[in-house]
Amino acid sequence: MELYYGSDKLMFLLIIILVVFILLNKRKSQKNIQQNNNLINSILSNNTEVVIKNLESRKYGVHSKAKSGESALELAILKDNKYMVAYLIKYGALPNPKELKTAIKCKNEEIIHVVRTGKYQKIILEYKLLKKNS
Repeated sequence: MELYYGSDKLMFLLIIILVVFILLNKRKSQKNIQQNNNLINSILSNNTEVVIKNLESRKYGVHSKAKSGESALELAILKDNKYMVAYLIKYGALPNPKELKTAIKCKNEEIIHVVRTGKYQKIILEYKLLKKNS
């Protein structure tokens, strides 16, 4: 009987741990969704400064997607914002063939180059100089 009682305590403890784990993951998931929405909204409103600030503080995930399916990088390309494109790549966005095709359609040579090569340093330096002089 004592062995059975100990098993009940262990089972109860495991259930409590599982419930806490599920609740914490749900909270984390909701936070990730909110951050994803914030990044997408900042890109759609062409708010370069907010995008950069939050990428630098690691508040946004660069692999966020809009409800319509476009990636954050693709939206920045469509916005013709080379600075957001450069910062997204700097912080880990990996351009795929669809994003390259989008860049080619938009005909911005600097964006095409950074998406093709991943070389973002020149554009970021330009942005920093622009901000410093404004």
